Formats: sequence, structure tokens, C-alpha cells
Amino acid sequence: MADLQGSYDELFTAVPTVLAGLLDEGDAGASVAVFVDGEPVVDVWGGSAGAGPCVPDRPPPVVRPRCRCVR
Repeated sequence: MADLQGSYDELFTAVPTVLAGLLDEGDAGASVAVFVDGEPVVDVWGGSAGAGPCVPDRPPPVVRPRCRCVR
């Protein structure tokens, strides 16, 4: 399983599990942040920032979300 960094609420364990699976299947690097009612519940990242495995990914800078999912 891919080495992920960051944190997540136990109710959202599927998110880092899926991300690790994608990295194991060959994706170079990725990050996921999920907020519920304005509170962070998932903030994980892993893989590499470039095409080679030598540059570790790091947390992305805070940016405004492109979409908002409301349930």
C-alpha cells in the first residue's frame, strides 16, 4: 500500500484507502482534502510531485475549491 501522509477522521477511511490504491496502480502523486460543515475531515497526500519517484509530494497550498458538494 502506498505511503500516505496527513490525517483523516475514522468515518472517512475509504478516502485514503482509495487514494493509496490509485497510487499503487501507477498514479504519480495526489492529494485529497474534504471538509464537512467547514471542518477538515480528510487531508491526505502521497506519491511524488514529478514524473520520477525522487521528489516527494507535499501538501498543496490552501486554495479555494472549484466545486462544493452539499448534501
